[in-house]
Amino acid sequence: MSEYIMNDYSDFAGFCETNQEHFFRGAQSDQHATWQVLRSQVDVFIKSYQNTVGGCPCNASKRRGTCRGVYRETVELLVGNELVRNNIFALLNNPDKISFVGENYHAAAFVEIIRETGEINRNVEPENSNIANPRKPNPRHYRQIPPPQP
Repeated sequence: MSEYIMNDYSDFAGFCETNQEHFFRGAQSDQHATWQVLRSQVDVFIKSYQNTVGGCPCNASKRRGTCRGVYRETVELLVGNELVRNNIFALLNNPDKISFVGENYHAAAFVEIIRETGEINRNVEPENSNIANPRKPNPRHYRQIPPPQP
């Protein structure tokens, strides 16, 4: 079983920038409004990703958190449309499964699409995007307290 994994929003942004026009190949003109909504969502995502690069470092983590949220919304909208979903599979050389991972390379995918059945599995991850850069305690910053002397 071949699987393609989008590891985070930066992988998907590169894919969108390169292939955005091919997402809507074969679109019917009677669904023009639907295509415009999907195109504008992809444009918003790409601009959100471009805002994460450079700029003032004081709010960089907030910009990355915003991009993660827009990434999830964009993926949900695109995979919800059968034509776009099929075009994404074709652009990726028809793998058996596509997985979209949030931000941690070792985390479970928040959306998985299986090509043969068209099944979309949505996994619920703990949502920690409100905390853009959670700080973990670093043990080397703690002072070593000597044991009491007898």
